[in-house]
Amino acid sequence: MAAVTIVGSTGVRPPATAGAVTADLVVFAAVTAAALLGGLLVARWQDVRRQLLREQGISASEQALREVAEERTRIARELHDVVAHGMSAIQVQASSARYRLPDLSPEAVAEFDELAATARSAMGEMRMLLGVLRSEDVAAETAPQPGIADVRALVTGAGRRGTVRLDDRLDAETAARLEPVVSLAVYRIVQESLSNIARHATGAGADVVIERAAEGLVVTVENERAPGRPASAPAPESGGHGIRGMRERAELLGGSLEVGSRAEGGYRVRAVLPLAGHGEGS
Repeated sequence: MAAVTIVGSTGVRPPATAGAVTADLVVFAAVTAAALLGGLLVARWQDVRRQLLREQGISASEQALREVAEERTRIARELHDVVAHGMSAIQVQASSARYRLPDLSPEAVAEFDELAATARSAMGEMRMLLGVLRSEDVAAETAPQPGIADVRALVTGAGRRGTVRLDDRLDAETAARLEPVVSLAVYRIVQESLSNIARHATGAGADVVIERAAEGLVVTVENERAPGRPASAPAPESGGHGIRGMRERAELLGGSLEVGSRAEGGYRVRAVLPLAGHGEGS
C-alpha cells in the first residue's frame, strides 16, 4: 500500500497537447515582437529627436543670417536716402553752374565740371558698396535706374487699377538731355503719386502731365475724388517714402513740390525740377 501511495504522489505529468504548445509559442512570439517593436520605436524616436534638434539649430542659424541680411538692406537704404540724394544734388548743381551763372570764368567752369565728375565717381563707388551690403539683391543693384522714358509703362500698369491718363508734352530732345538724377526723380514722383492714389483714392481717375515751363520741368499728378469719399477729406501724408520723400527728393535737386486738394475734389501733386544742361534760350 505504501508503494502504491508513493507512486501515486510522484506520478509523471501527462504529455502536453499540440494546442498547448502552439499557444505557448504564440505568446512567446508576441512578447518577443512587442519587445523588438518597442526597441525600434525608442530608437526611432531618438533619431527623430536628434534630427529635430539639428533642424532647430539650422533654423536658428538661418534666422540669424536672415536678420543680418535684413539689417544690411536697411543700412543700404538709409545710406542711399541720406547720401545718394545729396551727392545727386551736388552733381546737378555743379553740372548746371555754367548755365545758371553766365559770368563764370573758364577756370571756374572747369572747377565745377571737375566737381560734377567727382560727384558722379563717388556715386558709382557708393553703389558698389551698397551692392556689397545688399548681396542678396544683386540684380536690383545692377539693373539700370528707371527714368522719364519709363513713365509711360508706369502709367500703363497703374491704369489696370483705374483710369490713368498721361500727357507728356516734353519734346524728345529735352527729355534726352535731362540729368539722370532728374529723370529718375520724375519717375519716382509719378510712381509714388500713383501709389498714393491707389491706396487712398481707389477707383478715382488720374492725370499725369509732364511739361517744360518757365520755372523748369513741371510734373503734375492729380486725381478725381474717389467714389464715396468726401471732397474735404485731408490729403494722404505718408512716411519717408511718401509725400515727404518726394518733397525731399525735389528740394535736394533745387526744385520744389506742392500737394493740395482740388476745388472739385481729389488731390494734386505738382513738382518743379531743374532743367539742368539747358540755357535760358535753349
